[in-house]
Amino acid sequence: MDIRLVEITDAAALLVLFAKLDTETEFMLYEPGERKTTLAEQEKILTGFKQTSNKVMLIAEKADQVVGFCLIVGHCQARVSHVGSLVIGIVQQCTASGLGSQLMALVLTRASEMNILRIELNVSTNNYAAIALYKKFAFKIEGEKIAAINLNGILVNEYSMARVEKVDHFNLNH
Repeated sequence: MDIRLVEITDAAALLVLFAKLDTETEFMLYEPGERKTTLAEQEKILTGFKQTSNKVMLIAEKADQVVGFCLIVGHCQARVSHVGSLVIGIVQQCTASGLGSQLMALVLTRASEMNILRIELNVSTNNYAAIALYKKFAFKIEGEKIAAINLNGILVNEYSMARVEKVDHFNLNH
């Protein structure tokens, strides 16, 4: 398994990965066939990752196929420039292999290097494997969004989770 920073030339492989994830799991945002991103649009998105100092995307490859990704997108406004949002996705055949932990460890290191100290995410309350992964990396549940996701006519709740590091360096008001 090879984990590396994404390149613009990975756009087509990422579109294949996203389509696969959309059909394999109910835990990604898009339903099968709903994602309409073109190759040109995906290349533009990846260009943004390469040219912006507060974004990072890692991809995992196995046998020349992209089998997972993890990204953090930081906020641009000064008051929240220390905050980023995390998304991770791994194909079913590679879950429970340690790949999620590898991706998380590497992306969190990059986030720290970018001075992103608070990382936020949303996760379905029934996505037990993801919640366990996030807790392993010191993410805490900060709240629960009721009926946040419509999953085939069933309303599912979502946890808001976050991880904060190095807060002792700041003057925190309560």
